Amino acid sequence: MRTKEEQAWFTHACTYAAVGMAIIAPDDRWLQVNPYICGMLGYREEELLGTMFKALIHREDIEHERVLYAQLESGGRTSYQLEIRYMHKSGIPLWTLLSVSLICDGEGHLLHVISPLSHTPALSGNYPVLRKLALELRTAIAEHQLELYYQPKISLQSRQITGFEALIRWNHPIRGLVGPMDFIPAAEASGVIIQLGEWVIREACRQAARWQQAEFPFKRLAINISLIQFEQSNLMDILESSISETGVHPERIELEITESVMQSSERTIEVLHRLRAMGFYVTIDDFGTGYSSLSYLKRMPIDAIKMDKIFISDLGSQKDADIAVSIISLAKSLQIRLIAEGVETPEQITFLHKYLCEEVQGYLISRPLRADEMERAYDSICQWAYSLIGSSSLTVIV
Repeated sequence: MRTKEEQAWFTHACTYAAVGMAIIAPDDRWLQVNPYICGMLGYREEELLGTMFKALIHREDIEHERVLYAQLESGGRTSYQLEIRYMHKSGIPLWTLLSVSLICDGEGHLLHVISPLSHTPALSGNYPVLRKLALELRTAIAEHQLELYYQPKISLQSRQITGFEALIRWNHPIRGLVGPMDFIPAAEASGVIIQLGEWVIREACRQAARWQQAEFPFKRLAINISLIQFEQSNLMDILESSISETGVHPERIELEITESVMQSSERTIEVLHRLRAMGFYVTIDDFGTGYSSLSYLKRMPIDAIKMDKIFISDLGSQKDADIAVSIISLAKSLQIRLIAEGVETPEQITFLHKYLCEEVQGYLISRPLRADEMERAYDSICQWAYSLIGSSSLTVIV
């Protein structure tokens, strides 16, 4: 690259490329990264730009990469490809087929251009299996093998359905119906979660619009937003276009955002303000399992927190019961709603009602159902919830 104009053109092309691209400075710093690279590694752009390139390579692969790197700089090669492990922000190694070449900037400095050709998580020694899984997921999106199921949330006060959570399922052509725990980790580590997440947002908005048009009784439909999705610069655009294309009212959409976004502090607060200004209902998911800071939590522009099921799974333990009560009390002090997920026993319902938890969700109420199944089962679920909550012997603690 010989001129500043050419350099500017290349920088623009790198930013908007549909594949991963990054430029590495002579001193081994990340000089430029595009959104694909950020999503693949789980970092925001500003985090990567403050990191040394080799710091994210698995220590066992550094020497191999260094030898090829030296050959490139000496003129022995013009480019090379190698398969190495990058370290995702979550700590999961990513096997990556990497293409590396040289360019020259406007001042004559040699810069390294890297582009991942493919990547997949290297977990538990099952690299070939997981690599195949990531490739199959891309096919699943293209060939419409994915489907959303819906699990109801119940108000413990009105005993009525308040809304649903959209949960993804994979209709695998060989293995049949596959649950998210079997493929979401691979999707997150491989970067497929970005495409997967966009599909879920658009499909959930389409279903919410259908229910809204049919005057089906629900307040909100919840969509899960992963940390990787939350940090994508085009999240707002995807949400805005989904609302515009489907006609669903944004207040009908609840965004369940993983608690780990609270690591991002000021940026998180800014994004949450924008989401609420757009009309979305915002909930912090899996509360209590991650990175919550009370100093940030009190500043978070959120509507609800969703208590993770681990806190109600053993309410016979005084310690667990005390923690659950503390989380309920915290939500009340912050004047936000509390949703308890993973409710599976009448005893849990009794406990949560006693301490004024607002909403519950779990298999005791209903398993996740397809949209048409949920429409048919709606009245019977409401009757079951009414009898279940009403039959409990309750002493409400105020």
